[in-house]
Amino acid sequence: MAQVVLAPEEIDLLEPSFIGPTWQRDAFGLAQLTALTIRQTGSSWWEGYAHAAAFHTDHGHLNVPSTHLTENGFRLGTWIANARQHHRKGWLRPDRIRALESVGMIWETRARPWKRFVEELAALRAEFGHTLVPQKYKTADGYHLGSKVNVARSSCAIPPGYRAQLDARGMVWRIAPLRDITEAEADALKSLSGPDLGREVTRLADEGVTQLSMAPVLGLSHTYLTTKVKAFRATSRWTQRPRREN
Repeated sequence: MAQVVLAPEEIDLLEPSFIGPTWQRDAFGLAQLTALTIRQTGSSWWEGYAHAAAFHTDHGHLNVPSTHLTENGFRLGTWIANARQHHRKGWLRPDRIRALESVGMIWETRARPWKRFVEELAALRAEFGHTLVPQKYKTADGYHLGSKVNVARSSCAIPPGYRAQLDARGMVWRIAPLRDITEAEADALKSLSGPDLGREVTRLADEGVTQLSMAPVLGLSHTYLTTKVKAFRATSRWTQRPRREN
């Protein structure tokens, strides 16, 4: 009989038939197990990781259902749940944490919808140059981004770190009521050019001034002004174009 001591992260990876009644954990989460002939080694963890990596390759994510079995019967859903638990308890080695994160591991499942939201918002900004999303807007694959933006604006439970990520992607937390440009604002616009003009037009647009009311002030069509604002948001460059004669 060979007596071995397993690391805490190894115990939950054993098949139930290997676990006898002689093991117990103390108050600090440490564990011991007396085994007869079989000991799970580090290679068993990497075998599970290989299944996780294969799932990520096939599906593009690691959102594995808790009951998921691989084709050869490996309990990947349970393995992923155990990995999350070990991570929370500080049992998972740094190299294993890095390996799982490289294939899209989300440690806190509550944050999973927020990760998708951040990605979709970033994609919208890359395409349109802003994050002013209509309430009923859906992405090409049916993701309800408009309603998600409204939920985020009213949410008091955004997971740590995600508000900063949303800010970095241009999330607009408060929407000002739409209005026409004032005479004073129009006079100020006429005196600007280049990037200064771009910054001011963008600022006014963010404050709810309609581009439809700004376009005649600049001698531009509404469509062309919309294109310029989008380009300025993306590049901070504002190229001049002669104003139309009124």
